[in-house]
Amino acid sequence: MFHQDLSAELKDLASNDLYRTEDQLSKDGYALSDPQGWGYNVVWGQWFNLGAIRLLDKDGNGTINGEDLYRTDKSLLPTTQYGINLGVSFKNFRLSSLIQGQAGGYYLNNNLGVNSAMFDDAWSPTNTNGAYPIPTPTYAYGNLTYQSDFYLAKSDYTRLKNVSLSYKIDGNILNSLNLDGATVFARGNNLGILKSANSNVDPDGIYGSYLIKSWQCGIKLTF
Repeated sequence: MFHQDLSAELKDLASNDLYRTEDQLSKDGYALSDPQGWGYNVVWGQWFNLGAIRLLDKDGNGTINGEDLYRTDKSLLPTTQYGINLGVSFKNFRLSSLIQGQAGGYYLNNNLGVNSAMFDDAWSPTNTNGAYPIPTPTYAYGNLTYQSDFYLAKSDYTRLKNVSLSYKIDGNILNSLNLDGATVFARGNNLGILKSANSNVDPDGIYGSYLIKSWQCGIKLTF
């Protein structure tokens, strides 16, 4: 097991769930309008509407901007990584496996191409309890665009990394083939996640995509 103390914290805008009702918008000093007659209401000048992430005005000046960014205590790097090797032998058979995982880290769970729940369970007028904000462009304040801590999710997981089964051939078969040794084996890699903080994505994959599961089999000969 490997443990590390890392200070690669993130700097984000603080969030408090979503704007699920117009009353929440009003309490934060916003109002919906459609001054251009486009057929839909937004908070004019801020470019968000109902279902958007509810960002917190940390400095209390009535405006969301870069001054409201704060340094979280959450890191994209895990503080602990571990692996457990298991093995058992019986006669000529050998079974082994590797269980590995990590803890103490976070990742940005905002990849639309991987996390289908961002669409399937997004806020809408008919799904006001949705877990994710209404699908709209990134919210901009002034000329800059910021990320919030809304999408930070724990990257803790435990996975069955691989399993291998082998059989060592001996006796008359080796003699008849003029071999010093022969082993038949089958091996599987990335077989599954045993436990994860988020079942929608693979925290160990690129941008949360699932690692490819693979199988191998063969025979190892010694002459």
